[in-house]
Amino acid sequence: MTVLMFHSLGNHGSPWYQYWLSVSLDHFESFCHFLKKNKYETIFLDQWYQLQDEKADRNHKYLCITFDDGYLDNWVYLYPLLKKYKLNATIFVNPEFVDPSKTFRPSLENVWNDEINLHKLKGTGFLNWEEIKTLDKSDYVDIQSHSMSHNYYFCSDKIIDYYNGQDKYHWLAWIADPSRKAFWINENQKSMCFCFIIFYINYKFLIY
Repeated sequence: MTVLMFHSLGNHGSPWYQYWLSVSLDHFESFCHFLKKNKYETIFLDQWYQLQDEKADRNHKYLCITFDDGYLDNWVYLYPLLKKYKLNATIFVNPEFVDPSKTFRPSLENVWNDEINLHKLKGTGFLNWEEIKTLDKSDYVDIQSHSMSHNYYFCSDKIIDYYNGQDKYHWLAWIADPSRKAFWINENQKSMCFCFIIFYINYKFLIY
């Protein structure tokens, strides 16, 4: 049984400098169409785990789809497509990156209902709690943990670099001002961490 991991959907042409994490909307919908046409069954990870010892199911077309980080596009683009093609996916969320907004942002469903133009949709950013709760209550999405902070931390006292405003160490802003984590994709946070010196050999995630 196969597990496929994604991050973002529909932001491949955006100004976001990590746009390479994103799959194009057309490509992903073609993928969804392929799964339905070829009778793949998308399942959540708990079912995938339970089936590991089920030899009779080895030839069944099971597939797990996962999305890391809890990006806003998971609500804007992914969720409507999952419902349209009756597919399931697991989204891994970092609570410290959850957007503080309280309202639902427009999605593909609003486009399909002629309420907004496709090009007016905004997919960069992170999910808020209202969207997360709606996703988790649905039949199509399972919300799981992707650590609390997703921070990188120093693990050496050796100076190997310094921060001078480049994107390479964007995560320093997360540590300098955690309250702005949800906005780092859409705002310039370089001034938050200009004074940092990099004291690490290999960065690592702290998961808690």
